[in-house]
Amino acid sequence: FSQVQYNFAESINNEKWMAKALFLQAISFNNRNDIENTLSYYNKALRIYEKLGYDNEIGPIYTKIGVVYRGLGNYEKAIDYFHKNLEVVKKLNDETAVANTCYNISIIYIDQLNLEKALEYSEKALMIYKKIKDKYSTASSYNCMGIIYSHLGESENSLGNYRKSLKIMSEIIDEDGTAMVYNNIGEVYKDLGSFKIALDFYIKALKISTEKHDFSSMAMYMSNIGITYNNMGQLNNAIHYLTESIKIKKSQNSIVNLDETTYELYNVYKKLGQKRTNR
Repeated sequence: FSQVQYNFAESINNEKWMAKALFLQAISFNNRNDIENTLSYYNKALRIYEKLGYDNEIGPIYTKIGVVYRGLGNYEKAIDYFHKNLEVVKKLNDETAVANTCYNISIIYIDQLNLEKALEYSEKALMIYKKIKDKYSTASSYNCMGIIYSHLGESENSLGNYRKSLKIMSEIIDEDGTAMVYNNIGEVYKDLGSFKIALDFYIKALKISTEKHDFSSMAMYMSNIGITYNNMGQLNNAIHYLTESIKIKKSQNSIVNLDETTYELYNVYKKLGQKRTNR
């Protein structure tokens, strides 16, 4: 349909419609995982919008291209396009878009483990979200900062930000967000060696995701529970949760961390075999 739209727009020399049709074609190519054409058509649309001076349309394309490059693991190009978008939305005085872009930049810096930059942009996003009273995004920013401080090894700062996020998530009744923060708090306590506390938070996360039939999250939380039971030496419990995690991932055709979970299960069986041999 978008090709028909483009042909019609071209026949009447309507460049705005041509750019819109190219943009829609890029989205279609992206949905089919045709990255080469995705980038090609986004750039074709971008050139027209730049020629027309349509900043409102240019910014979203910069963001889309940045997301594609992040997916490819090309973080330098991803950051470059998000920074281009940041300049556009600053010029438009669009505070929400500025905050969203700063947040996206911080996520990519986390991917790169450039934690100082990640913290800088996360704080910029948080400041604006609080100013415009966007509770959901404020909670997400606190969660993001919790992740950054966790990477920095600053457990107290990490937990402090997670607790702020959790408080807001509870206020706005965001169950998915609440489960995610419970899981992240569990990760901190696991890294501290406080496995019992970690387990409590993982189980809280799993309870929410199970009630919502969120199979992807269930698999992740079960994997974390299994790993924690392994750390605690409760090998049969570890086998149960790791096996269930793998079953769900396979049923959902999900390969996210499947190798890691399978390897963890292998190590548990290996440890169990050694334990029986030593008896």
